[in-house]
Amino acid sequence: MSNDKEFGAKITCYASEAGMQVEETQRHKDGVPIAATVTIEMWPVMNRSPDMKRKISIQLSQDELPIYAAVLLGYLPRCQFKRPDKGIFIERQKARIYYKGTAGMGNLFQVPVPIGTTFNMSQLVLKQLTAGLETSSSEFVLAGIKGSSALYLQD
Repeated sequence: MSNDKEFGAKITCYASEAGMQVEETQRHKDGVPIAATVTIEMWPVMNRSPDMKRKISIQLSQDELPIYAAVLLGYLPRCQFKRPDKGIFIERQKARIYYKGTAGMGNLFQVPVPIGTTFNMSQLVLKQLTAGLETSSSEFVLAGIKGSSALYLQD
């Protein structure tokens, strides 16, 4: 996990043809921070260099953040986050979490994230979920994630 003065902590992972990052961010309303969240970014790698011009970036909403946590913690098998013209699909697989980002023709990025990196990402997401709460009880937070994931499964 790295810290950047301009942004929050971030966790980066590379595959042979793509990279991805989960970063602490803040949701804003009228220029004022209103809630802690994360942004998931994915990009292609060409000749061992990231191609940031084709980067996909999705900041998770208040409703999406606990769903992402539920996948990282094993309460849900998969989730997806869509925006106009782009999306990120996340799925639990044996010994990894698989990320697939899409943004139109020719923009498909795939990154398998290993167990240790997944653990670090889950800690970052839990930190953001508990920011601003009156309690930091792990039982309270995990119960909320479990309950939220049950609602997601009803779709």
